[in-house]
Amino acid sequence: MPWWIIAPITFVCCLLKARSANQAFIVSFVAIFLLWLLSTIILSSRNNHILSTRVGQMLGLGIQTYSWLLVAIISSVLGALIASFAGISGFLIKKLSREKY
Repeated sequence: MPWWIIAPITFVCCLLKARSANQAFIVSFVAIFLLWLLSTIILSSRNNHILSTRVGQMLGLGIQTYSWLLVAIISSVLGALIASFAGISGFLIKKLSREKY
């Protein structure tokens, strides 16, 4: 699946289930952050973190023992922000559709 699939999934979930904008943002952020971090660590461990360490060097993180983990955290935060903005958008669309004009 493509990486951007998290946006429509969190949009629909928050459209259907979220009770507040804060809940939509926080739940989407935490869920995708943990999912993305876990999958990144699993995929990176298959090649002994070689690619993640090199990406860390390109980002200027230096040659550190755990630079691959920093790359995983940075990419997880980016994915979580995308998901949380999609989630809050879903909640706001639901709120907008319930307002009477």
